[in-house]
Amino acid sequence: MGTIEGKYVIVKVSVDIDLWVKENIKEIVSIVDGAVSKVLKILSIEKLRNKINVTIISPETARKLKLNLGYPVFTEDGTITCYIPYNRRFHVYGVSKYIENMNHILTNIMDSINLYIIINYLGYWSNDVAFGLAESLNAYLAYQTIPKKYILYPKPHELTASMKNIGYYIPLEKAIFEFRPYERMYYTWERNSFALWLIEKYGIEKYIQLYKSIINTPKLQVFKIIYGEDLKSLEEKWLNYLDEKYSHLKYTELSLAVLLVENVTIIYDDKEPLLRNVAENIRDLAVNYRRILKGMKAYTRPPMFPYSKIGNLEKMLEKQNLVTIATVNSTLFRESISTLKIPLIRLCRAGFMFLNSCCTSADDSLVLIAYSKYGGKIGIIVGNSVESVLKLAGRYGKPPMHPLARGILCVNGSEFMILPNQLLEEWQIEYEKFIPLWFVIVFAIMALTIILYIRKHLGSHATN
Repeated sequence: MGTIEGKYVIVKVSVDIDLWVKENIKEIVSIVDGAVSKVLKILSIEKLRNKINVTIISPETARKLKLNLGYPVFTEDGTITCYIPYNRRFHVYGVSKYIENMNHILTNIMDSINLYIIINYLGYWSNDVAFGLAESLNAYLAYQTIPKKYILYPKPHELTASMKNIGYYIPLEKAIFEFRPYERMYYTWERNSFALWLIEKYGIEKYIQLYKSIINTPKLQVFKIIYGEDLKSLEEKWLNYLDEKYSHLKYTELSLAVLLVENVTIIYDDKEPLLRNVAENIRDLAVNYRRILKGMKAYTRPPMFPYSKIGNLEKMLEKQNLVTIATVNSTLFRESISTLKIPLIRLCRAGFMFLNSCCTSADDSLVLIAYSKYGGKIGIIVGNSVESVLKLAGRYGKPPMHPLARGILCVNGSEFMILPNQLLEEWQIEYEKFIPLWFVIVFAIMALTIILYIRKHLGSHATN
């Protein structure tokens, strides 16, 4: 193992680690060292007992050691974290390899270090409520210490406000006191936003008191003891803050999770019999989202129809939302993209075009939620082959995907997650504004070249 020592951390890298980590390890250690320094200052910890040992291992080493790739492992003197190489991860659409790699490794390292410091200097959580508060403190520390350019996901205040503004909110008593680690992806944004607001308004010291008290007494009255107000009163003030700052946000209405919970019908191209299986998978996914986001019963399944049994999509979209499942050469796909309010998806040679990229491989596929021209929203699931659609459906909604992802683009063997706050419509509008300008510039250059050519030759004739 290679070892690099900083002021606060000792970082060890396994021999079989990805080359990118080896090439950038000095910068990584420098950023981590700076982040730990900020964490200690925020938590008023004067000095570490010992430098924190951080061991970065490969997925292969993690499997040999029988370690869970998704969680940090704590040792007596530090942590073990896993770096998954770029070509084996979900990517974030529109983000460079370097930025995404930095996000992946810094988030993994700082999550493990922050939780290590919380355990060893503030106290170990002894119940799920305290664990939820520790995770929210970790999120706060990450946003305060990791360079902003390496943070890719929506901010807790914005995500919470967007969900609340479209009708998805659970009271904090439920979000905090019925916290379950196995469903930690859902409504975490509420807990993190509330924790961030508490710390910003009342200070980190009170939040630490809250965490320590909840370790021993996971009960509602602890909020009253620490803050002088009960949870309901604090919740009301926090919600007023979100309303004042973020009442305009509604971008999460374009996530597949939200679409499947609402008034939606699933339509599949029955000319390809296997696509019915995809429709059934999406239907099962809807049941899960409905249970978690709305508390609906397990039998509340959305209706599902073959394309041959319905009328045109336009009339349906006037009254409801749709999810369509098809291959690129089908009538259903062509009708689906014709309903889009802004043409984010088009046909192109031997494939489909997403924004400005033509995807032509047989393995290329796409899931995207968008606004239609007719009032409803439409989720389009398409692939250049039946096999590509089947493969894509099996990946959707599973970690490490963001629970409110707007879509996935699978192209050239890579998978790109489209985050809920990526405003594709604005990108496309700007691109379409640019195209005419580009033609004007090209035409102007050509015209100027012709004029100069004519003047030059007329001048030479006049001289003769």
